[in-house]
Amino acid sequence: MAATIAILIPTFNNPQYLFPCVQSIMMNTVMEDFFHIYIVNNGSPQSVDGLRDNSYITILQQERNMGGEGGLKEGLDASKEPYVLFMNDDTFVPSHQKVWLNRMLGYFSYPDCGAVGPTSNVVMGK
Repeated sequence: MAATIAILIPTFNNPQYLFPCVQSIMMNTVMEDFFHIYIVNNGSPQSVDGLRDNSYITILQQERNMGGEGGLKEGLDASKEPYVLFMNDDTFVPSHQKVWLNRMLGYFSYPDCGAVGPTSNVVMGK
């Protein structure tokens, strides 16, 4: 089954947030074959070493810091999936929200929907 959603995560030497972010996606999302994660690494190649051997993840190593927007563009250029989700590397998906991605995708059944964004009640902590 081909993935439906590309999750693009630009990062710059931030493994202390990136690793929990990726782990929360993998553990708290229904249907892993539904998505593919593209990590656009603007920093040191060693900062993503623990994520390289996962078939659900593609590391896009940059030669220089492209910044967040440049990283998203690189991710868009590399992704093949029909839907794309932009995500910060410090995002954490709570365990009680396992259908978060399915819910967001569901809004595209409305013909006038062009974009969907999540909401959060824990921005800047609880």
